[in-house]
Amino acid sequence: MQRPKHRLYPAKSKLALRLSKRFGCSALYFAKVFSQLSGRGANPSWVFDGPRLQAHHCRHISMRLAPVMCTFVTNHARSQVIQWWQNGHAVRRCGHGTLAHIACSANGKSMCSKTEPLSGGLAVNSQAMLTFDALEASPCNDNSLSKIVNLPLSFTGSEPFGYDFMQCDSDDLRFLEVDLEHLATRRNALIVINKPSHVQRHWQCRYFAPQFGNPEDLATASALAVIAPWLHRHYGLNSAVIHQGSSRLNYKLSGQYVRIFAKVLALRLH
Repeated sequence: MQRPKHRLYPAKSKLALRLSKRFGCSALYFAKVFSQLSGRGANPSWVFDGPRLQAHHCRHISMRLAPVMCTFVTNHARSQVIQWWQNGHAVRRCGHGTLAHIACSANGKSMCSKTEPLSGGLAVNSQAMLTFDALEASPCNDNSLSKIVNLPLSFTGSEPFGYDFMQCDSDDLRFLEVDLEHLATRRNALIVINKPSHVQRHWQCRYFAPQFGNPEDLATASALAVIAPWLHRHYGLNSAVIHQGSSRLNYKLSGQYVRIFAKVLALRLH
């Protein structure tokens, strides 16, 4: 009997099913993560639930299923270990991949590895919330950062979990150009925000990570862990709407935690 088609059914579903069964995964999901404020800017993700796979296995699967993010979840007695891979590259953290996992989780909860700055999450129907530890970007005097972009900068900084952060002295990032070859030689991904003419709740953001196989991401939930505390420190904001590509990401900052809200449509394939 032929399996009925679902509107979420992805193009590489048969290949993903073969890979999932080959490596002993107990469940396979395909999910699309949307901003709660708009139905645009969907980020798709495969979610593999099962034994912890070796790095070369994750690389093989993510290359076969490129360019979609692959989230690998391993369950332990009191925790879950999550790995994110895209285009054959390990990703240090992925908010959308974790939101997809939260929505697909049988009990609606995520208990993430303590090695990642993720505090947990909750899914109710198709709504998901993810909590990040706030990551402070410290000012740095690295002159090479200013050579990567074509716009003047009002702030440059970095933080120890793998991000360089900068604010361009411009209210429109559509004209931002980034030297991806130069950036690919650096250790950190790059987060760029704009500088509006007056304080407001709507901001622009762009995210570049060519060294991880992702020249520019059009929806990066994990970047809010850096953006939120920086906007609070410099502009006194505890919540904002971040425009990135066609997506709009909204968050709330509560003390040392950043909460991100999203709508998730998920389909279990086995």
